[in-house]
Amino acid sequence: MAIGNKKGYIHFLSSAYFGTVHDKKIWDDLSINIDKTHILVDLGFQGVQKDFENIIIPYKNTKLKPLTPFQKVYKYPY
Repeated sequence: MAIGNKKGYIHFLSSAYFGTVHDKKIWDDLSINIDKTHILVDLGFQGVQKDFENIIIPYKNTKLKPLTPFQKVYKYPY
């Protein structure tokens, strides 16, 4: 797992995990101080936004609840 900024600077790089490991599992194993910044993640981190208020996760599309036109244009809630 890597955490970087929009300029390409890598702030954090985790050690490698053997085999298939879910993003949320790796996140739970790490102890990263993210109090002073917003972190943009993908849908593999579903549930992390419940623990931290500064996590930005995209809207989720389902068959029963498709994205609104606004959500299609602005994929992230911030």
